[in-house]
Amino acid sequence: MKNNLEEQVKLDFSEFNFCPPLLSIFFSAIVNNSQSLKVELAPSSSYPRTIRFLEGFNPIFTENWQNYLEAFSGKSYLPIIKFNNGKTEVDTTVRNNILTGIFKNTGFELQ
Repeated sequence: MKNNLEEQVKLDFSEFNFCPPLLSIFFSAIVNNSQSLKVELAPSSSYPRTIRFLEGFNPIFTENWQNYLEAFSGKSYLPIIKFNNGKTEVDTTVRNNILTGIFKNTGFELQ
């Protein structure tokens, strides 16, 4: 992609129904970190909305985010989750709480 402010690249996700999780994260990162992308998103299925495709889920801005993530405990997928990777004590505590909640809800155990 050229770095030309007048040129925009259009990504058409209007027929998007599913893609592997890491590819979803890749597309989300590309779209959120680009000034020159125009995105057309009108998903024909609920999966993109459920995983919060492109915008991601940010627990910092969501009251009762634990309850929100708990709703995924019976699912085989999670939403795309955004969290700060800073090194402050607050950042570390929030990040650890998010990851602990994910592991608890999925049944995954750290050993």
